Amino acid sequence: DELRDISACSDDALLPMTAPPTAGSADLAGDPSAAGAASSSSDSAASAAAAGNRRSEASADVSLRELYTRPEFSRPLVVALGLMALQQLSGINVIMFYAQDILGKTGAVSSPALGACLIGATQVAFTILAACLMDKFGRRQLLLLASLIMMLAQLTLGIFFAANSTRGYVAVVSLVLFIIGFSLGWGPVPMLVTAEIFPTRARSVANGLAICSSWLFSFLITETFPALQLHLGTGNIFFLFSAMCLAGLYFVWRYVPETKGKSLEDLELHFIGTRSSLRSL
Repeated sequence: DELRDISACSDDALLPMTAPPTAGSADLAGDPSAAGAASSSSDSAASAAAAGNRRSEASADVSLRELYTRPEFSRPLVVALGLMALQQLSGINVIMFYAQDILGKTGAVSSPALGACLIGATQVAFTILAACLMDKFGRRQLLLLASLIMMLAQLTLGIFFAANSTRGYVAVVSLVLFIIGFSLGWGPVPMLVTAEIFPTRARSVANGLAICSSWLFSFLITETFPALQLHLGTGNIFFLFSAMCLAGLYFVWRYVPETKGKSLEDLELHFIGTRSSLRSL
């Protein structure tokens, strides 16, 4: 009898090892919709956490190493640096800073200072016009048209000074045409394109590098112009600027995508190389 009592007690001790089901677990077991709701809530929480991680990653600035090694960053950086360099190599600051000297050499205006003011007013007027035309015709079209106008204007100036022509009005018209071309395209458009082609993560760092390169080339061209003019002659310098405008024409045609109406995702996919050519964008 004592042995039977001990065995019964041991069996009773082993039976309640599993806790009784709670009301909530019983509901989940008996109600499939409740179980589905719980699973859906868990998935939503996981998705929200993943989205938060992506947002925090996207908000972090790109490192310089990523900027130079990842194609979605490095390729638009090449485009931005090229646009900024060619903008200054077109000779715009030489013409703006030395406008009075250039106009004085043409002999076509009685007051070079007044002529320089008129050139500045032309730049302002056509820059305003360009702001109205960008979304209608696109950035690439304005850059291509501007490159052609600027190239022909600089070539004409080079011929005028190389031939020691006395037809000063030809030089004055060429200067005005150059300013019109620059104001329609290479003045406002490069900054706009640079702001549009970079992903959000890289925008601050990449734009900073592009602007620094613009000021660097502006300084170099402006400072070296007097020495180049002395050693090469005024005509040859304008021939050189004309060649740079031709290089800008090719660069835009070959490498610069149209950004009008394009999302950041479209441009990023394009620079990564999922499309056949940059020109098709």
